[in-house]
Amino acid sequence: STVGHVVVPTYVFKAVLDPRSRTAAAYVCENTDEGTWTPVSIAQLTRLTGIDVFPALSPRAHDSMLRLPTPTPHGYAGDRPYRQRSTR
Repeated sequence: STVGHVVVPTYVFKAVLDPRSRTAAAYVCENTDEGTWTPVSIAQLTRLTGIDVFPALSPRAHDSMLRLPTPTPHGYAGDRPYRQRSTR
């Protein structure tokens, strides 16, 4: 969608890398006030976006999943807790 002349993304993501264990994963969220999120591997994120956010990461690390903590709001989205989106 657009607001004025600005394109607003339908989804947003945040990729997380643990440099000690060389593992990574990402949160993918629909850009709504719902506060739902889905954890994905970096390989899945690359397939979804066409962007390899950690190109130096090994193929094995791209396919594995860093265990991500449940995100919490910090004065955003009415301070409602975020919910993991069902992967059914």
